[in-house]
Amino acid sequence: MRSLATRLAVLEASAAAEIVFHSEASAADWAESAVQNPKLSGHSPQPSIPPHWEAGIRYACTVSLAFLVVAAEETDNPTRFERFTQQCVANVAGTTYQQKLQPYDLVPAKERPEILARFQRRVHSAAARTLAKLNLEIWKRQSDRLAELRRSSQEPPSSMTTADFGCRQSRETGESPPVQLALERETRLQAFLREHDVSIAAICRAANVHKADMQRWRHGKISQYSTMSQRIEKVLSGITPLASPARKKD
Repeated sequence: MRSLATRLAVLEASAAAEIVFHSEASAADWAESAVQNPKLSGHSPQPSIPPHWEAGIRYACTVSLAFLVVAAEETDNPTRFERFTQQCVANVAGTTYQQKLQPYDLVPAKERPEILARFQRRVHSAAARTLAKLNLEIWKRQSDRLAELRRSSQEPPSSMTTADFGCRQSRETGESPPVQLALERETRLQAFLREHDVSIAAICRAANVHKADMQRWRHGKISQYSTMSQRIEKVLSGITPLASPARKKD
């Protein structure tokens, strides 16, 4: 998340959320409302939501969704993105409560973890519909990409048959046609991403290749005998180790 925090869209959304939150804080007497709700964790099935919590929920939703929209534009791993949405909302909600809301909650220290967890659930519930739409969009994008690769591998170019093209490619370079390479590489890449729970950027760093070169490799536009292909393959085969977990900030 730290790498996303410096993106312009996230900075703009955070600034706008801060203005709204502080405007509400300056116009309200939240200290008085907290006195009236000293047991936010309470024992009632539906405890009331004080005004400062409502403002905090709006703030946390705005900021966390800004992170997720930026991440959604860059992700290639729908499963990893789903996990990231849960972590992102929980982290932003936790920081929001501790830094902005806790001073107004007059509760014993032993009750604070439960109150924090309740606030995180409130934020996640408020953002649930948007989260579902983002996850749906990512999975549709993945499905479309794989379907396009599948169609490309089955459709012959111009008047040549796929077999003719493959034979010519084999005679000239000794390797598979680009569409077949792309499908094979994408399948292995997605399996590696799922198994190791890493991003495309992490693989690029380990292989020492640029993202643009990774995309060319994924689409079968780089020979399997090239240096860049061999670097990527060594990462996927486990010969070259990934960077340490501390570097996986995206």
